[in-house]
Amino acid sequence: MAAGKNVLGIDTATLALVLGVGDSNGLLASHFSMIGRRHLELSIGLIEEILQKSELGLSDLSAVSCGLGPGSLIGSRVGVVIAKTLAQVLRVPIIGISTLDIIALSGQKEGLRVVAIDALRDEIYWAAYKDGKKITEYKVSSAEAMVEELDGEKAVVKGTAIIKYGRFFNKFDNLVASNTLYPAPEALVSVAFEKLNKDEKSSLYDLEPIYLRSPV
Repeated sequence: MAAGKNVLGIDTATLALVLGVGDSNGLLASHFSMIGRRHLELSIGLIEEILQKSELGLSDLSAVSCGLGPGSLIGSRVGVVIAKTLAQVLRVPIIGISTLDIIALSGQKEGLRVVAIDALRDEIYWAAYKDGKKITEYKVSSAEAMVEELDGEKAVVKGTAIIKYGRFFNKFDNLVASNTLYPAPEALVSVAFEKLNKDEKSSLYDLEPIYLRSPV
C-alpha cells in the first residue's frame, strides 16, 4: 500500500471527463477528454487506467472527490454516484466541490474572474471570484444579466459559456474571454486536498449535485 494520502478526483458536469489522482506533492496521473454524454460508459475504465499509471490501487485512496456542477444534470449525477459508490465501498471520506470553483482555480486565478457554464435555455450558471475566492453566490441568469451585474468592472470570463457567448462578451471593454473552459485535473485534486486537510468532508448520504433550477 502506498504511504501518505492519495485522493481521486472526478468531474463529469460538462461534456468533458476530468479525472485526477494525486498526493500531497501534486498530481500523479490524470485524464481529460471530450466525451460528450458518455461519462457513465467510460469513467470506470479510465479511473482504473489513471490508478495504474500512478501505481496505486483503490485500497490506496484516502478520499474521493467529485465535481457537483452546476452543469449537465445527468453528467453531474454520474460523477456523484461513482464517487459515492467508491467512497462507501472503500470506507473513505467523500469531498464534493462545485465545478465552478474548480474552473476558477484552473489556469490563472488572479484578479476578478467570472466562471460561466452554458445552462441551456439561453442562460448560464455563473459565479464571480477574486484571486480564486468566491465573492458571489452561484447564479443562473442570462448572459446579459451577468454583464449588467458586473456593472462595468473589469473581469476575465472562464468556462464553457465562452463557446456560445464569447462574441457577446467581447463586445464589452471590461470583459476578456479566457482560454480556460473546463475544470483542470490539477485544480480538482488540489482543491480536494485542501478540503481534506481542513476536514471539510461531505456527507456520503446527503451529497447531491448543485441544482440552481428545475431540471431541463
